[in-house]
Amino acid sequence: MALLLAFFACAFATSVSVTADSTTATNSTDATAYTEFSPCKTCVFVLERIKKGTNMLLPAICSEVYMKYPQSYGTCHHVLNSLSLNGNNVRYWLFEGCYKYEIYGAREWIKPCPSHVMCSTLQDLAGQPFCKAMAMEDPFAP
Repeated sequence: MALLLAFFACAFATSVSVTADSTTATNSTDATAYTEFSPCKTCVFVLERIKKGTNMLLPAICSEVYMKYPQSYGTCHHVLNSLSLNGNNVRYWLFEGCYKYEIYGAREWIKPCPSHVMCSTLQDLAGQPFCKAMAMEDPFAP
């Protein structure tokens, strides 16, 4: 039992030192690579990670955002809050899909629903959508 505890303590210490070394390495890189995600990009990032089906807990996605874009960490948690409040809708959009409407009146069922469409419906704590609704594509435009 003591050997097992020593192993876990050693493994934890190793993971902490590796994390500290990687943080130091990332802080010394070019600052332009760490610009802030917009709320829309953060929401799309979170939904794409969920679609990807990683075996991570949802707050771990925010940890990934924090490593690349620290200023967007709070927004990521706002997205997770919105996902929890709209769980049934998000599940439906992911597994059943949604309609894509065309400018000439046609509609097409798309499965799963695109992330930017879901993010234009999900709202932050102030009641504002994370993304603006996109304009319909005009296939007849020159």
